[in-house]
Amino acid sequence: MMFPQFAGPLNWGRSLLVAGTRRRIIVKNNAGDKFLEVPVVVGAVVTVVAPMVTGLAAIAALIFKFTLSFEATSSESQQVGVRDPAASRK
Repeated sequence: MMFPQFAGPLNWGRSLLVAGTRRRIIVKNNAGDKFLEVPVVVGAVVTVVAPMVTGLAAIAALIFKFTLSFEATSSESQQVGVRDPAASRK
């Protein structure tokens, strides 16, 4: 590496990017149907690049009673070692 003093922050940024692509933002309408599903990284980029659009989308979501949730993909749950609480009681 040309600049070893940047190795730590670059590795941290790389791991943050990977974690952001494994987590998803899911927007559902009031009937519970998925309206939009995007990686967290995309949501963060849109927020930084176009904050006015993000604000208008948030207002529209409140008016039309959309719900917002953050979910991890199943591969991340397996990687981190997340267990089912019901399985541990048996």
